[in-house]
Amino acid sequence: MTKGEGIFFWIAVAFYIGSVFFYIAGAIFRKERWCGLATGITLAAFTAHTTAIVVRWISAGHPPIMRNYENALAGSWLIILIFLLLVWRFRSFAIIGASIVPIILLMLGYGIMNFPKLEPLTPQYQNIWLYVHVIFAWFAYGAYVIAFGLAVLFLLKERKDREYSAGCGDPALQGAS
Repeated sequence: MTKGEGIFFWIAVAFYIGSVFFYIAGAIFRKERWCGLATGITLAAFTAHTTAIVVRWISAGHPPIMRNYENALAGSWLIILIFLLLVWRFRSFAIIGASIVPIILLMLGYGIMNFPKLEPLTPQYQNIWLYVHVIFAWFAYGAYVIAFGLAVLFLLKERKDREYSAGCGDPALQGAS
């Protein structure tokens, strides 16, 4: 890991931690504004995360597809991208950030604990089919995490129907299903 990559990585982690706080607080105290703030913080984290990936790519000379750290870094980036696109399209889905962003933090934590050393691509990784495989694997993993977040949203909606308010995006939760 280069110094620049490390700086942007830890900035992203700090912003993700802050966004988790605001997502959970927004859900508990039923403050939509806090969920909007959390989404803004998540967008800032995503920007720092993107910059860390670009610095890694330039430093290594290849896309981040080798080893656990690079897969965690790029896979978590794709999950956040899908989440932000979903929230941009359906603002009431911001509540799922309370379940998705902690998963991102766990993924990044797992990745950083697994040897983030810069290495050139070895010959077995220099195949176009590897890129196809990795991209589809990231999309599949992202779809699973987003489905998990939507399942949490559905459970919160069901609970709200039984006299409990879910918090973020409350008025629009009726149209979420």
